[in-house]
Amino acid sequence: MEMYSLNTEVLPTVRMVGRIKYSTPWKHFERILKKEFVVYIIINGEMFLQEGSIKYHLKAGEFFILKPGIKHKGYAFATCDYFYFHFSDDGFSLSNYSEKEIIPKMLEKRRSSKLSYCLSEKTPTDGITYLPKLFKVSHMDFKDKIREIINIYQNREELYKQRVSVEFLSFLSAVAHEFVLEKVDSAEKKHKGEILTEQLLNYLNNNYTKKIKSTDIEIEMDMNFDYLNRIFSQFTGNTIFKYLNSLRIKNSKELIATTNLSFGDIGEMVGFPDKYYFSKLFHKETGMTATEYYKRKRKSE
Repeated sequence: MEMYSLNTEVLPTVRMVGRIKYSTPWKHFERILKKEFVVYIIINGEMFLQEGSIKYHLKAGEFFILKPGIKHKGYAFATCDYFYFHFSDDGFSLSNYSEKEIIPKMLEKRRSSKLSYCLSEKTPTDGITYLPKLFKVSHMDFKDKIREIINIYQNREELYKQRVSVEFLSFLSAVAHEFVLEKVDSAEKKHKGEILTEQLLNYLNNNYTKKIKSTDIEIEMDMNFDYLNRIFSQFTGNTIFKYLNSLRIKNSKELIATTNLSFGDIGEMVGFPDKYYFSKLFHKETGMTATEYYKRKRKSE
């Protein structure tokens, strides 16, 4: 199946968006789009569409991309209720990669994102994601989202075209995310370790401010700590507590840089009730004392 590349750092220009409902059997007219892509999302009924020499039978809940420069037309009559978007190729193109090549790329991006520090100014990956030509959108309520976009378009208030483009990019990104999730679910059936690591990362990222012992992790995960630690190290390159301490220090650096709280209070807020241990670990992780880091950040402002 064809795959399409979406640069989420570039806004697509939406020329037209709307909904069409054919209550009596209808066959799509013949045309060639010169410069723009079209996305169809089938609400109810079905559509029989031929693009070039390939025939597609689109059903309710399916997302479909028509590319420019290729003749398309209906090849059978049917009742159909569908949304449509006509948009420019800004940041959007036919990918040179196959689905088989793309999935490992997206799984690695997912892994990098899971391991990233959310307060960092840097993004953990580039903005490229991928969409299949045809995809069953099953886990998201796309109807309300698209109705909202159509309302913005039809009301024609200030900046409506820009707002439509922003919301459409959000919709495409959500479809791409659902596609990745579907593939992740399939791939992770073979990789129990990745599932455990992701669950453990979520637990640590949400609870790092609390006192966490190995027994707490065993209770949370219902599994032996040594086993979890080996699996976690295999997939992240760090032991559980090394990752936890690094996460706490990263958050303490943010607090030192943006607040006037005492170092003792900051240490306690990020999970280090012992201020002396916090100071020692901060120096070990950053190569400088908390005071030196504070002065450096204030000097650079």
